[in-house]
Amino acid sequence: MLKNINVFYQVGAKHLLLKMGAFPYSTKQMLRPYDKEVLKVSESAGIENLVDIDHVKADNEQQKSHKVDGVWPKLRVQHISKSFQSKNGRAYVLEDINLEIQQGEFVCIVGPSGCGKTTLLNIVAGLEKADSGDVWADDHKINGAGSDRVVIFQEAALFPWLNVVKNVEFGLKLKGFNGKERRNIAIEYLKMVHLSKFQHAQVHELSGGMKQRVAIARALAMNPEMLLMDEPFSALDAQTRWILHYELQNIWLKTRKTILFVTHNIREAVCLADRIIILSTTPGKIKKEFLVELPRPRDDNDVNVAGYSTMIMKELKAEINKVMKCEMDADSCVECDIKCTTEGPAKTDIGGGI
Repeated sequence: MLKNINVFYQVGAKHLLLKMGAFPYSTKQMLRPYDKEVLKVSESAGIENLVDIDHVKADNEQQKSHKVDGVWPKLRVQHISKSFQSKNGRAYVLEDINLEIQQGEFVCIVGPSGCGKTTLLNIVAGLEKADSGDVWADDHKINGAGSDRVVIFQEAALFPWLNVVKNVEFGLKLKGFNGKERRNIAIEYLKMVHLSKFQHAQVHELSGGMKQRVAIARALAMNPEMLLMDEPFSALDAQTRWILHYELQNIWLKTRKTILFVTHNIREAVCLADRIIILSTTPGKIKKEFLVELPRPRDDNDVNVAGYSTMIMKELKAEINKVMKCEMDADSCVECDIKCTTEGPAKTDIGGGI
């Protein structure tokens, strides 16, 4: 049990107040000396092994990347900001996002609706351009989409003229696998998402949840270096979601792939992630990070997973309340960057008197 241990790195003397033997080995690997960083480990609310990271950076200092054992982080997001043009002017979505993900790390991003989670994922994927800042994969800058990063979107993007197994084989064909190899790999991943019996079905014969599971199988079959997942399980029923949580953990344990996963489901994030990033309301900034030190595979219904979820929800609740105020109370809109146009009570009952 880790209890009442304070750890910090300080620029210059770099004093280290930590008995390293008290930490699991995986936690030692996660510690990265930023310009100023305070790590607090406590037995807060009866939850063991919770690491709550508060980044406190000096003014006008830039966060620097650090090699681990001579190797660059798998992903570096440096000073990323993004805005869009709206009818009310510029809408600022992300502001000065700095993030490093090491090889084999599983990181989840959570935050209130509209905070820029998907936008950040799209920038990492190379599908959108940031207004400022850079994104690096290993030692090369990301300037567009690449086969080393495979995205699983919120909605399935299947080819309607191909059946299920040929959809899963599609990327493998482009990579030069022969027919037998493609079929064996495709069947393996269809079994993993429990759709092997539907391998010859047409896309229009599938339910929405089944289509998304085919898309997941297709992405996993490509064996990418980095998996970018944008709420891939949100459309699935609870039972299938539970199964895929378990399967994804097993895949990660076997392959140690680097995964960046966006979700609104806090318990899902705790169940899957090594580290959870909380974004603030628009414009999205990194508000806090949590390390999750629980053994795998984890169960959504485990009491420790529920405990972590409660702790993170307390941190996120204030951000959700800000969004609720803006969306439901026009008078409170001065507190956020989104300009609401509704003034006074609605003139029409759109519910039709129901």
